[in-house]
Amino acid sequence: MFSALLYSAWYTRATFRSALIFSALLPLIGNILYVSALTYKSFKLAMLGRFFIGFGSAEVSVRQLIAGCVSVQTMTRASALFVMANSLGMSIGPLIAALIDSVAGSGFEFNINIYLPGSSADSNVIVNNATISGFLMFFLWGVQLISLLFLFDEPKRINISVDDIDVADPDEIIISEGEKHQGKPTKLGKLVSNFTWYFRVIFKNGAFPTTMYLYCFICLAAEVIGSSCAMIVDRYFGWEERSAGLIVAALGALVIPADFIVERASHEYSERIILKWSIFSCMISVITILNFEEIVFNIVGHKPAIISRFQYDWGAGVYFYVVSMSLLFMSSISMEAVNTSLMSKTTPKELSKSFINMGLMASMVGALSDVLADGMITACAFFGQDELVSAIYFPFLPILVVGLFFVNRYNSSLQDVWKLKE
Repeated sequence: MFSALLYSAWYTRATFRSALIFSALLPLIGNILYVSALTYKSFKLAMLGRFFIGFGSAEVSVRQLIAGCVSVQTMTRASALFVMANSLGMSIGPLIAALIDSVAGSGFEFNINIYLPGSSADSNVIVNNATISGFLMFFLWGVQLISLLFLFDEPKRINISVDDIDVADPDEIIISEGEKHQGKPTKLGKLVSNFTWYFRVIFKNGAFPTTMYLYCFICLAAEVIGSSCAMIVDRYFGWEERSAGLIVAALGALVIPADFIVERASHEYSERIILKWSIFSCMISVITILNFEEIVFNIVGHKPAIISRFQYDWGAGVYFYVVSMSLLFMSSISMEAVNTSLMSKTTPKELSKSFINMGLMASMVGALSDVLADGMITACAFFGQDELVSAIYFPFLPILVVGLFFVNRYNSSLQDVWKLKE
């Protein structure tokens, strides 16, 4: 969340290129600190490295780049490609982790003798299954940094140029409104004026808050699918965490067909129609992933003595879980592609020049959704021992119902946005 604030202020006042370069430099340094922590035997150094890695997130810059620098006619395609790349990264990460765990187990280790600051002689930089991921990410971020320095050109902000915006600078509007109602506003008065102005602009059209709400669900679903998988497969199927990593990685293969479906459907149907289909598909996935065996036993009031504690749909749970989770992932990917496009198109023009813009809000919503998702999983682990799957996934149903209500409620606004493509 703090990095989102930083990068939002950065590219609003400077360039996307400089913000992206800084966002690649931080994790590069962070991974150096992280892999060195084992040599120094310093937990604080490891945490500092993780802090730099996390603070290097550039998602807010990339989202705003798409919103401001991609034409309306190609925004759906660009959004779908962004979602595909994001989802592939989410899947490839666990796959690499599982492969490293398989190839470089606990017995894998060798040392590199180099000089490190603070040591009187050459130190042994330890390469093992705990640090090899840091070395790999150091290399990848290095490639990213070099690519940005030599291959990336600052794009033209075709959607947020001054000529395209019919309003004055947001800061000037806020100050003038504050003076009109309060004379010379105090610090508290300025804060109230800020909040009031942004609230009025954001909610003047319900279509934009609707896309933010659906994006919250998308991030929630992605985090729940990835974070709860290891717990669920261990409890019900007795699988190792490595298997969970491979399952989540395999979901990445579904990104390509999901992207293809959205691309083809966007030529025949409006984005709001695809959005509704995606919501219905998510609902079906949530219903089929529920553990109906435990639900039936709870309704009956007792479980037969021959049944062990953790059962899932009378022995067919593994199929229901894997298929339903795959369908939910694919549906949420399809939803994110069109929702990202709609989000960019429904963003109020006043926010395009503002510090609080679409990229910042999406990153904030995503971060809060991850926190909420992990909180849900933790709560279900404590209070839903016998119905872990149902306890984790059932809350998605009311969330989706509310989302469908808002899509229908602001149907005309979303329809007007779709007509912009024509």
